[in-house]
Amino acid sequence: MSTKLTSVAVPLLCLLAACDSGGLDSHRLRVPVRLAFGVPPTAVIAGAAIRPAVTVMVQDDHGNTVTDATTEIHLGLGNNPGNGSLSGTVVLSAVNGVATFSDLSLDRSGRGYTLTADAQGLGAATSLRFNVSLDPTTLAFVVQPNATAAGHVFAPPVTIAVLDDQGNTVESASTSVTVRIGTNPSGATLGGTAAAAVVNGIARFSNLVIDNPGNGYVLTASASGLNEANSVPFDVRGAFVTVSAGIYRTCAVSEAGTVYCWGFIGLNKDWMNDDPPFKESPVAVGSGLTFTTVSTSSHSCGRTISGAAYCWGDNEGGQLGSGSTTSSRTPVKVTGELSFAAVSAGGGHTCGLTTTGAVYCWGDNSLGQLGNGSRTGSTAPTPVAGGLTFTSVSSGSSHSCGVTTAGAAYCWGANGNGQLGDGSRLDSSIPVAVAGGLTFAMVSSGSAVVVDSREDIRGGPGGLRARPLPDAVSTISALVRFYEHTCGMTLGGEAYCWGGNSSGQLGNGSTTDASTPVLVAGDLTFAMVTAGGGYSCGVTASGAAYCWGDNGTGQLGNGSTTDSSTPLAVTGSLSFASVAAAPAEGGLGVASDDSAAHTCGITKAGVVYCWGWNVLGQLGNGTLTGSSTPIRISNL
Repeated sequence: MSTKLTSVAVPLLCLLAACDSGGLDSHRLRVPVRLAFGVPPTAVIAGAAIRPAVTVMVQDDHGNTVTDATTEIHLGLGNNPGNGSLSGTVVLSAVNGVATFSDLSLDRSGRGYTLTADAQGLGAATSLRFNVSLDPTTLAFVVQPNATAAGHVFAPPVTIAVLDDQGNTVESASTSVTVRIGTNPSGATLGGTAAAAVVNGIARFSNLVIDNPGNGYVLTASASGLNEANSVPFDVRGAFVTVSAGIYRTCAVSEAGTVYCWGFIGLNKDWMNDDPPFKESPVAVGSGLTFTTVSTSSHSCGRTISGAAYCWGDNEGGQLGSGSTTSSRTPVKVTGELSFAAVSAGGGHTCGLTTTGAVYCWGDNSLGQLGNGSRTGSTAPTPVAGGLTFTSVSSGSSHSCGVTTAGAAYCWGANGNGQLGDGSRLDSSIPVAVAGGLTFAMVSSGSAVVVDSREDIRGGPGGLRARPLPDAVSTISALVRFYEHTCGMTLGGEAYCWGGNSSGQLGNGSTTDASTPVLVAGDLTFAMVTAGGGYSCGVTASGAAYCWGDNGTGQLGNGSTTDSSTPLAVTGSLSFASVAAAPAEGGLGVASDDSAAHTCGITKAGVVYCWGWNVLGQLGNGTLTGSSTPIRISNL
């Protein structure tokens, strides 16, 4: 081969090799070998032009469009689940390698259609599956609202589909769907985003909430030009599982384990502020902690899901159990690494029941209320003497009681009114058995508050400040012994009370103190009882609430302020799971022979109602106005 021929042939061979390998794509001759759908059909309405227009490309073996191809392409039906007919122009020649079919339509609905494309000498193509629906006619709930708690987001999110008259989802629908409460048994409000755009035939509502508990709610969905849809009926539960009424405050645990409190939520030193901290509606306490129970009196304590006890509030006597006497506005962990089943906050002390049945107490011990055989206070848990195994414990102002695994009741601490139930009026720093040989399921230690100075806290928001009491209102420091009593419920549901009875709080039809248990009148069968400051309450097996004793501020809940020495039904026909009687709250601003207190109860649906004194918002309904009948607390 000559040198001249070689110099021409070698570059030509290299060019051909590069073209054959695809390395010089712009110079390679593109040969049509197959068809492919460029824009396949997606959501299709029966009888309407398929949009966007279907396109089919002529490709080489590398998947490139052969832009100079003018191949005649034929379209047909592959899968035909609805026995439909394909109409429009189904044979077109490619332009620049692409055939655009702009007037295609299918006449019948169905799911899983495919189109096929073929051309002489080329590999055929099949589209992805697609659905054909009729015009949208109606809405349907595809994810129904589940039963939930008031104020909680529905999970999973409520989901609504746009359907044709054959029940197919119209994936091409582009409307907006709005939901509302159709059936509203409790006058609730629907919160969250109630309007959502339809995407691929579906509208999702990710943050809907209903604020009021009730049974038989129904949501209704609507959209312009479409038939409305109703959800299946569902229930909304209350948000709370337990409630406790304390001095000037109330606390409750939500289903999620958050403690909410309302009323006075500060420390004693805050009384002299120009604007003491009180809340007329619930506020969350203890961020990051998950509680199962809460107990509040002059301070508050709760048990977390892990069994740890936390306390907050005033701590002059070490009642927080933190190892110090430093007060805290936020929960502090009780020392000792004990695992608690329950905690009970008293006047200046606290007691806790461990998971092994041992009782520990801490705080003020001036009257033996810690039950450890001494009168020395403790800033950390100290075991109650006697080696008894308990199933429950309750702390009062200055005495405590518990029930053993055998159903025997024991009490310790102050006994000036016979509240220990042992037949005497002698204080005891160790547990003494309650007389009578009764078998108890539970006991509740009553409380009263000590007021050491003549101060009045009446006033309004923003201007509340300690003020001198008028002459008609006296201090009630003597009422600690005057009011304290205890109540218990037997295994048979009978209620017995003992101790102070000046206002009829023992419920036996008299006002005579008793140092041993006396049967509460009325032949009622109780599921629980609670002793407060000069009055008592209980819930029957049917969920009816009854109260008896002092009623100076409407704490009996019967619509009056008249005391009663026998049980009176709480008005409202509510079905309660439990009620909580508060300690006497000082009698501030009321007659000298009355105390002030409030009561709260939680219904079987988890709704909290309160009644009685409300000078600091302890009823939780957003006002400072008291009520002698139950009123529902504000929404969270």
